[in-house]
Amino acid sequence: MKLKEILLYIGIVFGLILVDQVSKFFVFKNLELRSYECIPGFIRFDVLYNKGAMFGIFQGKTVLFFIVTAIGLGVFGYMLKYGNMKEHPFYTMGLLFMIGGTIGNFIDRFLSLFPSTGLQGVRDFITFDFFNFASFNFADMCMCCGIVMLAFDIIFGDIGKQWT
Repeated sequence: MKLKEILLYIGIVFGLILVDQVSKFFVFKNLELRSYECIPGFIRFDVLYNKGAMFGIFQGKTVLFFIVTAIGLGVFGYMLKYGNMKEHPFYTMGLLFMIGGTIGNFIDRFLSLFPSTGLQGVRDFITFDFFNFASFNFADMCMCCGIVMLAFDIIFGDIGKQWT
């Protein structure tokens, strides 16, 4: 992997983390403990803290999350050695989205260890009103999009053929 590629990947991941953290900061600073309907009956912003993983499972297992985050980032980093924006854009961007999303939520988890930050867990704020689904944030969207992109390229692209 060339230095130019590595810098591009770092820039993309940094950009994703920046959007995640700025969106969380903006919503939590301006909404405080209120709810804001963006599109009535469709989507709203709620100020929520999640001390668990997706859908609130494993509440309060911070050490477990730190271990899983470290392992996940190591695996994603290793998988990225097969990345190439020109030849495998879905695979590469999928991994970058997953790395950015993982780090974005890790920052919240880490900062919630310090009472002075006022954080009580991962900040979630996007809620759909038209069906019952857990609230989420930009980092969660990055993770989901990254998984779909990665799976798509592994199943239908050349990356999956390299591993078989």
